[in-house]
Amino acid sequence: MTWFPLKGGETLEDAAVRISYSLDDHYNGLAQKDCYKFLLVFGAKYLTSMEASFRELEFKKFEPTSFGFVVGK
Repeated sequence: MTWFPLKGGETLEDAAVRISYSLDDHYNGLAQKDCYKFLLVFGAKYLTSMEASFRELEFKKFEPTSFGFVVGK
């Protein structure tokens, strides 16, 4: 589990997208032998406007949940 603070004026949904890029830098296939396959995001709602950003990180599955959302590769 990783926790990141919000930046001033940032929504939870904006933070989820921003943080996903940071996590990808550290845990993608170039950084780790066994890279991550999904993210569980707590507290932020999945918005369709996020999809383009997550697709840039090679996510293909998007699932809203009662706790937030899950994106998977």
